[in-house]
Amino acid sequence: MAPTTAPRKITITKNHWRVPSVERAFDGRVAGDPSEEERCQRIDKVLKERANWKAGKGAIQLLEQLMMYVGCRVRLQLWDPIMLMLDDEGPRPLEADFNDVVLLKDGEFLQAYIVIDSLREIASTKGASALRCLVNRAGIEGQLVPLYEINEIWPVGDKKSTALLAAALATGGTGEAENGAGSQLSFQESFVAGLPYYEFDSVCSQISLGDEVRLVRKPENAHDVYAVEVWWKSHMLGHIPRDENISISNLMDAGRQLVARVSTPCPEGPYWSGLGIHISTKR
Repeated sequence: MAPTTAPRKITITKNHWRVPSVERAFDGRVAGDPSEEERCQRIDKVLKERANWKAGKGAIQLLEQLMMYVGCRVRLQLWDPIMLMLDDEGPRPLEADFNDVVLLKDGEFLQAYIVIDSLREIASTKGASALRCLVNRAGIEGQLVPLYEINEIWPVGDKKSTALLAAALATGGTGEAENGAGSQLSFQESFVAGLPYYEFDSVCSQISLGDEVRLVRKPENAHDVYAVEVWWKSHMLGHIPRDENISISNLMDAGRQLVARVSTPCPEGPYWSGLGIHISTKR
């Protein structure tokens, strides 16, 4: 079975974790105030739906999708009914490290939350603060975002290189050191995955420490939309590991130039002893 990959963005058009409530019974209504009869009928319907609500198949499927973002730096767009009429007046986006997904009781209902930290709110002249939607629970490190509040979520990097990614983007990809002496920014160390399956065996003895290897972006890869291949001259060696390639692919998709060099000598023993490469941004 093909490996599951995290999608570029999840847009939640129907949030299966949102419990029906009287307070939100008329969200999205634009046809004026309801009549008393309409109001009573709607509230009666909502109360029946609330009494029968449980986290069903759709809720579990959404939870499984979001769990693929654990370990990533993500952006979150939370939901507000005003977005049905004025999209840019919704809550300001949040950016944070996505650490975990937890299930907790919220009153009488079981609810799903994502656990985040290293949070920042994206500055904007429009919209309201999204921080009011965050929850803190004793015994859980970080802050919680109720899944029923999320409208969109997408990855912006993997956690281990979030700070370096931000620095690379802030400098326009030049990576120049503060003293002006350098023109590259050290970005990531990775061990090449898939060595036994490509051409590594035939060229291993020719590869030297410090050799430049070429990174080739492969968004059409059926198993991983963030795929990045590693080539030495005209020989494919393998690829960047799936749990380390999001930041690299994001930089490449943004047009940043990267330099990769062999940082750990070719293994004399089994393949899994590793071929390490050092990746940096290039002017």
